[in-house]
Amino acid sequence: MASRLLLLGSLMLCVCTRAFASPLLFSAIPHQDSRNETALYSILASRLAEELDVEVAFVASTDYGHTVELFSRHEISFAWFGGLTGLLARRADPGAQVIARGFEDQFFKSLLIANQSTGLRPERELPAGIRGRSLALGSELSTSGRLFPEYFMQNHFGKPISQVFPKVAFSGGHEKTVRLVEQGLYEVGFVNYRIWYDLLQRGRVNTEQVYVIWESPLYPDYHFLVRSDIEKRFGAGFRGRLQDALLRLSADGRITRVFRRSHFVRADNDDLAGVEDAARALGLLD
Repeated sequence: MASRLLLLGSLMLCVCTRAFASPLLFSAIPHQDSRNETALYSILASRLAEELDVEVAFVASTDYGHTVELFSRHEISFAWFGGLTGLLARRADPGAQVIARGFEDQFFKSLLIANQSTGLRPERELPAGIRGRSLALGSELSTSGRLFPEYFMQNHFGKPISQVFPKVAFSGGHEKTVRLVEQGLYEVGFVNYRIWYDLLQRGRVNTEQVYVIWESPLYPDYHFLVRSDIEKRFGAGFRGRLQDALLRLSADGRITRVFRRSHFVRADNDDLAGVEDAARALGLLD
């Protein structure tokens, strides 16, 4: 009996040690306002720890590229990426797997905004009047602020945007793009539709100075990506457990408010094929 109790105690010690000796670390491409980011994502960390019985911690990143670097350097095990950053992370770790995304991320879109001084008006097709204007994009690694806007414009005009717009700038963020166009420093710009509507709801856009003139076609965007070595660190089947946990957490309003999504759905690498097609067309993967 004593030996059986000793064995049981040893097994329990192994489980506890494993649960906390190797924390499950994750990150996310930064929000517009990153001041509360750690606190926000710590809500997910706490809930995942309960679901998975492992220690979970959020690792803040400074920008889109830094999130990719954290993933590539094995410093995190999974991340909330945009389409382009996730693609770059998968190229650094070919075995990485997309496991979930927001329901809304299946139907993402970008908005083209213009300063009122341009006289441009909303159109169903990409407005021909934007040719020759100054153009503001978001981060160079942004799917909604750069990748698909540039892809759609190149297809429409039949040439690289450098030959269509005399002045192009990467603002580094969607809200910064709005400010540049609102202030007339750039005539037109592309922004993430969800951030635009969020700014409108918070009264942070002067709609007499800047407004939407075009909505892009739909495309896939944000998702959770898991490193290829996660099961070596946390055991066989852990990827599936993490995926199931994220889907269950869709019922937690605190989590969906953090991500501004109605709920999460299953996803895989093939769901992001359109992102790779766009990146290749622009020569971003050469």
